[in-house]
Amino acid sequence: MSWEGRMNNKLLTLCYTLAEKEVVRPVLAYFTQQEYRTFYRRYYPRVVASDIDEYQAIAIINAANWQAARYTLTEEEIKRLAEFVRAGGLLILATSTASDLYPQHRNTFAFNELLQRLGIQMTIFDNSIQDSQNTYAGTIRQMPYQQSVPGHWIHREGYEKLTLGPTNSLAVKRGVDVLLSTYPTAAGGAMPTAAIGKAGNGYLLAINGEAYLSMGIGVISPPLLETKRLAKARECMGRITAYLCGLQTGEIPWHPNGLRWEEANGQKHPDSHSDSVNELSAETGKWIQPLSDESQPQCVPQSVQVSENHLPPSALFGNITQSGDSSFQSYHPAWRNEVDDAIYGWIQREKIRGGWCYISTGERAYRKRLTQMAKDGKLNLLWGVVNSHLEFSNTPHPGANLFQFAEEIAEDLDALFEENSTHTPRVGWFMGFQFPNMLVDRSTHSHTQQLDGVIRENPSPVDLGYWEEHIFPHARRLATFSLKHPCVRGLLMDLEMYGFPLWFYPDTCDFGDTAFDYFLCQGAPFLSAEQRKSAKSLTSTFRFEWLMEEGLLERYFKVLCKRAEEIGRRLKREIHQINPKLIIGFYLLNIERSWFYRGFLRGISSRQRPVIFLSFNMESHRNLRLLEQDDIYLYHASAALMGKFPLSAYEKVLNDAMINGDGYWLNRITSLVTEGTTGDFSLVESPFELNATGQIRHFETLKEKQNVIERIGKINHEHQKK
Repeated sequence: MSWEGRMNNKLLTLCYTLAEKEVVRPVLAYFTQQEYRTFYRRYYPRVVASDIDEYQAIAIINAANWQAARYTLTEEEIKRLAEFVRAGGLLILATSTASDLYPQHRNTFAFNELLQRLGIQMTIFDNSIQDSQNTYAGTIRQMPYQQSVPGHWIHREGYEKLTLGPTNSLAVKRGVDVLLSTYPTAAGGAMPTAAIGKAGNGYLLAINGEAYLSMGIGVISPPLLETKRLAKARECMGRITAYLCGLQTGEIPWHPNGLRWEEANGQKHPDSHSDSVNELSAETGKWIQPLSDESQPQCVPQSVQVSENHLPPSALFGNITQSGDSSFQSYHPAWRNEVDDAIYGWIQREKIRGGWCYISTGERAYRKRLTQMAKDGKLNLLWGVVNSHLEFSNTPHPGANLFQFAEEIAEDLDALFEENSTHTPRVGWFMGFQFPNMLVDRSTHSHTQQLDGVIRENPSPVDLGYWEEHIFPHARRLATFSLKHPCVRGLLMDLEMYGFPLWFYPDTCDFGDTAFDYFLCQGAPFLSAEQRKSAKSLTSTFRFEWLMEEGLLERYFKVLCKRAEEIGRRLKREIHQINPKLIIGFYLLNIERSWFYRGFLRGISSRQRPVIFLSFNMESHRNLRLLEQDDIYLYHASAALMGKFPLSAYEKVLNDAMINGDGYWLNRITSLVTEGTTGDFSLVESPFELNATGQIRHFETLKEKQNVIERIGKINHEHQKK
């Protein structure tokens, strides 16, 4: 390997969740600024012998979303990467936090084995750090603020509360350079979250994958109260990249700070001075042990021939150039001038001022208070969840009275419509329903399989039969209901899959029978007879490896994406054949961009008929631009989680949502109309001081600030027209 100047240095990035290039592009921009050439090999996430000679830096990303099944380092790759670092290479391990599905990632074992062989005194844990005091304002999870080490080369003013997303912890000993840590208030105390070790002539950085990708898309954005901190987070990530490149080229001397982070925070890591960094800690929980020599990671199916030394001709990769990050620029696309003003004009003029609530309750007084609050609070979108699948259920919770409740809500909201001389509903009801139906017999429908071969109960997203039996009937039922109620402006499908192992579909699925058989049926133009024969002889566990080695992964996902597009188009047709005026909307935690959501949203949206998308993402501008390039057209509104900000923050939260997107939705407005009780609603999602007095104060503040926001919205709209 040659280190003669930076212009010759090349960075290879591999992602074990197969994230699309736009997810990794922003973080690679920091390396292009340091004159490194950057390459991303999306569909072949394996390190081969030729990579060691070709590249001077390698980044392995083990996170893009926490539910994705992850590929695993092989024993041969561990040996190869150890040689790479000792010879002067720069290796970045972007680690993962734990989840319910994967409490102990195999890659944590493999990464720790690599650290052990290199002699770097560092251990990576799978834990997901929580901090109840120094935590992000406005998110459900207690994501900890991180800080740089005072006195370190990367440290600058403003790096004290960095919004870098969820993180796991590291244990270090002397000789390791700690860059970032949590605060002492975190569960388990102040812990390193990013650190560098040296072995031979090279360096290894361990950092959480969400933090590494936090400047991109595909991970949850900080909430609305954190907008001003984002610039500092980006700046810090740029400093870390400059530091890494400076170390590798010898421009910055190696001076590991050892345990200096302890002195800065006044607290020691539970294992800092133990004889072994692999002990169990009662404070931190059971920490993951590195692999022993007798227990090496084995992931590659032995029945599939792999290319250990050189890339097969079919491996796809490409140089990534940076065209500039436009996250903060306003988004006023030309297609919004083409939409039907009679249907979408209220969004263009007012932006979305929404709220989430249940309507399926037997208390008439509650529903009256709900509609009155929506009117007085100047909401224009009421996301009222109906859960129509209950109507057809034989469970102990039948939906016999469901549409009786819906009729009462609609009558009250229709009355508001009649009051308005412009004949535009003051409050538009978006009737909420879910995908998938939680009440179906899960043994009878198709299932999803991830790349690791694990089968999940979730229905295959490309199973059209499932949609026809369990989803389309509910959409038609709600669309029919809307015909006699002008207050119903749209239908809003919740895409989070409650009660299922997967809450959303990552790029690492689906390799199950339904999806794979569909691919084989559609693959006649580009599958040889030999390939078709091989595919049919495979057991399901080996499908991912076979597709990867045959260079078919990209084609595979394109075929499935096209199927998802057909399903989206079919759902739109089912709804609009009954009521063509209905706006279709969706909710998901993030603006997900895996093959299923990309295809599904492309099929259901158009330039003339965009869809509404509600999520917890704050910075939607860059996402929306990229989606538009994929022929996906959205109005996006961010969540304002009322249980996480005080009354004094209302105006800032709501105004930031108007500036950074197409509006906001309040979660949960249900809590404002329950009679002095939380009922069964989460305290995390409920307003501060949830009692009778607190409800009144929130309600009055909401009305006051909505008046301000309404005026601002009208002024901004008039300015844009000019």
